Amino acid sequence: MAQLGRSACEDWLYDEGEDCSKSVYVAKLEELRALGDPITLRQTEEEVRPPAINNLRSLAEGYLAFAASTDPRYAHISSEERDTVAREAQAALAWLSDKVGLQSQSKKHDAPVLLSSDIAKKAETLERVARPITTKPAPKPAAPAPAPAQPSPTPEEPMDADGAPAAEGGAAKPEGAAEDVPMDNA
Repeated sequence: MAQLGRSACEDWLYDEGEDCSKSVYVAKLEELRALGDPITLRQTEEEVRPPAINNLRSLAEGYLAFAASTDPRYAHISSEERDTVAREAQAALAWLSDKVGLQSQSKKHDAPVLLSSDIAKKAETLERVARPITTKPAPKPAAPAPAPAQPSPTPEEPMDADGAPAAEGGAAKPEGAAEDVPMDNA
């Protein structure tokens, strides 16, 4: 059918088309697009659909794994929230399974039952519901009450810079320093 349309259009173009106005050309172009666009759509969908299906399937399975997880990092997420994520992921997988089944039953020349744009919308819906729950931060632990400030003890004996008691007679001597020994000047 498309071949007949193209052939008829080509015949028209070389016979009557030379003397026509632009509006007639635009109308003929629309006729050709009416024939060709569905073909292009089917071919594009045939190429784009499988990766989109795999993407939605892995996304939903990841959220199902999260909902079933007992990882302590997610202990702060309630079971109701986990159930919400699981329900949404299961609904997406059920929808996908149903549509893939319908698409596999249709002929290649039929209009696609399952469009990649529909799969992307379903993935977006799943993300919009599940992502806020899965990325919910854990509540910060309650800060302990500050201990009452204890007055610092006043040293009764002088301290050196290291906090050790200063030697009698004033300043502390550095470690390893020799004691003062009188020298003979003879």
